[in-house]
Amino acid sequence: MFEQCTFDVCDVVQPDTPSKLQTLLDTHEVQKFSMISLFSITMWIHINCGDARFLEVLSEISGVTGNQRHWVGKVGWWL
Repeated sequence: MFEQCTFDVCDVVQPDTPSKLQTLLDTHEVQKFSMISLFSITMWIHINCGDARFLEVLSEISGVTGNQRHWVGKVGWWL
């Protein structure tokens, strides 16, 4: 099904996220990622970085996944 599956890590809240994501794309010689996952960090980003940065992160992630590709987020409930 998949020729290759690679996992990389990127700190999506840092201001240089777009350039780091582009470096990962260039390294793998692709224009867009097939999938990006943000597990249990979306609420942390929102609480610690605010509304504006949270929306920027979602936009940046959406921008590098492209049409008919996916990003998966899991809400982390904080008690």
